Amino acid sequence: MTLPDDTIISRLKQQIRIMEGTKPSVVMESASQELGDLPDILPGHVFPYGGMHEWLVGSRPEKSASAAFIAAILAPLLQKEGTMVWIGLQKELYPPALVHYGIRPDKVLFIHPANEKDLFWVTEEALKCRGFAAVVAELPELTFTASRRMQLAVESSKVTGCILHPFSDKLPATACISRWRIKPVTSHTPKSLPGIGFPQWQVDLLKVRQGVPRQITLCWKNQRFHAVEKESFSMPQIRRKTG
Repeated sequence: MTLPDDTIISRLKQQIRIMEGTKPSVVMESASQELGDLPDILPGHVFPYGGMHEWLVGSRPEKSASAAFIAAILAPLLQKEGTMVWIGLQKELYPPALVHYGIRPDKVLFIHPANEKDLFWVTEEALKCRGFAAVVAELPELTFTASRRMQLAVESSKVTGCILHPFSDKLPATACISRWRIKPVTSHTPKSLPGIGFPQWQVDLLKVRQGVPRQITLCWKNQRFHAVEKESFSMPQIRRKTG
């Protein structure tokens, strides 16, 4: 019996996901359900935990916005017994602020290596450790070779890795599953009430495996991401370094 074309394509996509290690697991699907509208822009409406993700930072406000956004994504992994590592040369993160995004500071091991050489070594070793749910590292750059080693590490350990590194007009290709850039947007106060409103971000999904670039504005409310504008649209690709 001949199968319909759409059935054949669906099965081929599933086989590719298995080969690439991106087939949604029970953990991925369960944790993604806690993220609200964010998974709507991702393939299969599931955030690909257990892989490497990179976050481009173009300024100090973008770094703060990215840190908050990452914390909100990783929070579902730490709701029970999970712990994570946050690695960086500078002590810029304010741990109590993580509570707003669902992470208790005592669930996080903060590591501040003495130099860049130790920074890369600690990051790679942490990604190999099955005892961690996630690893966040603030790196000065991310090359394809380094990203490939990190991706191979998490494919074995199933740790979710998030790398923050500086934005530039020309970026090398990496082995990461996704590439993001998060920009802060003026918060909106409901019904024009005074005070601080809900955090909002312009979310640029610049690349994602088996998906397409997207852009959407999200706010953080009631421990969930909420789309400010339900309709998202395609983003142009960033030029990659050649030669």
